[in-house]
Amino acid sequence: FPVSPVAPCRHSVLRSPNETLRHCAHALCALSPRSKARVQDMMIPRLLFSIFAVVLLVSAAPAEPVERELTWHWPWEDTTYKLPCPVQPPSATVPTDANHVKFSDIKVAMAIGDSITAGFGMYEHLKITGFREFRGDVFSIGGNDGQPTIPNYLKTVNGGRAVVGPSSGDAEIPFSVFVTNNLEEHHPKEDHLNAAQSGAKIQDVPEMVEYLSTQLTSMEKDKKVNIKEDWKLLTILIGANNLCRGCNASLDGYMGADAFAEKLEGVLESVYDRFPRTLVNLLPMLNVSQVWFKGRDHWYCEWAWQHYKECPCMMENTVEAALGMDSLNVEYQARLRKIEASWAEKALPDFRVRLQPFLENLILPNETYVSGVDCFHPSAIAHQFFSVGLWNNMQEAPGEKSTEVLLSDRPKCPGANDYIQ
Repeated sequence: FPVSPVAPCRHSVLRSPNETLRHCAHALCALSPRSKARVQDMMIPRLLFSIFAVVLLVSAAPAEPVERELTWHWPWEDTTYKLPCPVQPPSATVPTDANHVKFSDIKVAMAIGDSITAGFGMYEHLKITGFREFRGDVFSIGGNDGQPTIPNYLKTVNGGRAVVGPSSGDAEIPFSVFVTNNLEEHHPKEDHLNAAQSGAKIQDVPEMVEYLSTQLTSMEKDKKVNIKEDWKLLTILIGANNLCRGCNASLDGYMGADAFAEKLEGVLESVYDRFPRTLVNLLPMLNVSQVWFKGRDHWYCEWAWQHYKECPCMMENTVEAALGMDSLNVEYQARLRKIEASWAEKALPDFRVRLQPFLENLILPNETYVSGVDCFHPSAIAHQFFSVGLWNNMQEAPGEKSTEVLLSDRPKCPGANDYIQ
């Protein structure tokens, strides 16, 4: 049972079990306070069993060490980061034009998506009974204190006033979620306005809109929001689980680009009908093949892809299958641009759909940006990386938006009179 409590135990294929034990012990001692807290609820016997399992598996692995790129980390502590930006004064009156909304005018944050937006496997943490989601640290909608997320960036430029809606904490989900296609129920006390569900495809999104509508109505009754008056930010990132069938049109759940676009258009129409004064961040999916190329030489990654059954095309374990996902993704991305253009032509005063393309050509710098739990989902470092890309895209004019994030990039600060782009 290859439990991977810390990244170095999984990422390094060493020559002997003794080396592995020393390496893992060193990593455990070097954990940050936040990471130690993540591990504390794993009882000592379970942790010892996990390390023992790693030793047995490494003993059977190839003797040749795997070459690794130099690990790079953001230069902030994982629980104390604060956006180094001045307060942006809100508009003198509530804006009536979707193109003239400041960052400080946003009162509500919402999100729709799949396991990425659910924070699946962000940290090297796995229990005997299931996976974990870390929704409070998700780049687009997380609200945990000290995390580099869009809601926390908004809180800084708002002068400390938190927006309504960010998800919090973490929760366990069963191993079977990707095999049975039975999506987990929402947990409003922690999810808040993060409607994402692990394993979700575009065809599952209408239910997420229903969930958001129900939650907003409840919040309005409690006088936390004003659905008609408050400006809302909705981030949509969906499609990874559709692309995971993109290598073979005969796979159950395969969806071509036109059908995908039709479903997404229906979702946006529903959002428009229910949520006035909403800015929609529409995010493309990054190319999934790079995850396969980064992990294909690791024994644990091959094991995880086959046994967790998260992505059928990854399970095929071939270059052709990996590139097949990317080929379909190019078509998906083209449809997103058409959707953005069609909504822009409507010139609606209280609703806007804007493509934020930072993921389009993004290259994950190295394997530490991929979850050590399943070698598939973005790690916590990747979520930090994504938060900078999205935040900066929101300050870049259409036609000038970056389609990638670089290691040298840092969050930009909006000026006193800058609008969300």
